[in-house]
Amino acid sequence: MNAPFDGLVSEWSTRPHETVREGDPVIKIVSNTDVLAKAQIPASVAFQLESRQTVDAVVSETGMRIQAVAKNIAPVVEPVSRTVTVIFDLKGSSAVKPGMSVILNFGARPR
Repeated sequence: MNAPFDGLVSEWSTRPHETVREGDPVIKIVSNTDVLAKAQIPASVAFQLESRQTVDAVVSETGMRIQAVAKNIAPVVEPVSRTVTVIFDLKGSSAVKPGMSVILNFGARPR
C-alpha cells in the first residue's frame, strides 16, 4: 500500500488481521510538511485579501509568531455567518503540527 504523499498516520480505521474490501479506508494520513489553516474570515476582511498575501499569525499552543500565506480564497460568502473560507499555507513553519490552532492577525487592514 502506498500513500500519495509523505506524512504521519493519524488514525487507524481497521484492526490488525481485519479483512477489508477494495476502497475501504484503512488509515488516515496527515502531511507533516504542508500544513494548512482553514479559516472562516469575515467577508469585509476576506475581500481585502489577495492570493499569496501574507498575514501575521500566532500558534495558540506555543505562542510562536509565524507567517500565514493566503492560498485559496473562496468566491462565495456563507449566507448565515457572513464569512468567507480562506485556506492559509503555513509551510516552512516547523512549529505548527496538524491539529494545532493559529490566531490570524489582520490588524486594521491586511498587508
